[in-house]
Amino acid sequence: MKSQKPLKRAVRSTRTNPSLGFTLIELLVVIAIVAMLLGILLPGLRRAKQAAESVVCRAHMKGIGSGLNLYSAAWDQWIPGPSTSGAKVYSAGAGYGSTSPYQNVDWMSPMMGDELGLAAEPLQRLLDLLNEELRCPSNRVKNDYVYPSAIAGVNPQDISYSSYSAVLGFHMYPSGGQGASSEYQISGCRVVTDQEIYSYARIGRAYQPKLTKLGTPSMKVFAVEGARYFDEQRGVSFNNLPYQNDGGNFMLQGPVFRRNGDPYLLRRTSLTDTSTWSLSETAMRLAYRHNKRINLVFFDGHVETQDMLGSLRVRYYFPKGTLITTVGALAMQAVDAAEGTIQ
Repeated sequence: MKSQKPLKRAVRSTRTNPSLGFTLIELLVVIAIVAMLLGILLPGLRRAKQAAESVVCRAHMKGIGSGLNLYSAAWDQWIPGPSTSGAKVYSAGAGYGSTSPYQNVDWMSPMMGDELGLAAEPLQRLLDLLNEELRCPSNRVKNDYVYPSAIAGVNPQDISYSSYSAVLGFHMYPSGGQGASSEYQISGCRVVTDQEIYSYARIGRAYQPKLTKLGTPSMKVFAVEGARYFDEQRGVSFNNLPYQNDGGNFMLQGPVFRRNGDPYLLRRTSLTDTSTWSLSETAMRLAYRHNKRINLVFFDGHVETQDMLGSLRVRYYFPKGTLITTVGALAMQAVDAAEGTIQ
């Protein structure tokens, strides 16, 4: 009698046809692994991109510092701005030529127009500056409207929000001092004085916008990230008036002294306890663009990347001899805000 072979249990394959590829379970496993890898890699790639953009921004600002010192060396230590290179815009308007200021507060064209090969035509020169030559790669903001009226043939969205602003305090003459005398107001020229900020800060009576007058250059900020004008309801705008006494889109007072239209909006539950201070979304989008940090270029040409509190120092943004009033000390958002004279 033949021995009976044991019966083989039929095993149903999970693949009805192996040639069809992955099963659903295998596909889900692969997707989960890819998602996990992306979760690990993407934050690192994002940080690397942010770091690279900050390096490019610092390079722009280093170029600004070099341009400033070349300009000042050629012009007897004067600095470009509304009280020097832009003083005639009040009567003459924007001029043709790569170094002619678009507005009285345009320091970029006079300082770097030749080196950057800017266009001679004013509007094209403006677009070259804001959209290309001096645009921080982390600045992706476009203007929402133009004040007081539209620029013919130009959509506001065609103009990038200005990446960098010079600090206006260094371009002001003292009210009633030398800047207000007829010596500085001749031939259709008009300088900018501290009249706009007089209740908060008063520029020293002997001050002139020269490298030799502002104090220690390595402790004074020439330009900072961020610009005017920001409105919470309407967004950002380009102010197209040729003469400005409050900075326009090229200058502002710096983050310690925020006026209406400035981008440095902080959240503060206490005016003195800096541990309660934080950046608003607006400040991070328009100024503190590099992982909550901001780039500054000083008058000696060196560049620093600083966090919020590091950037909020009054002495950075006003020339030596400026008097901070009691009202100013209370109003400023600064770690060293105090009544008295700045060194």
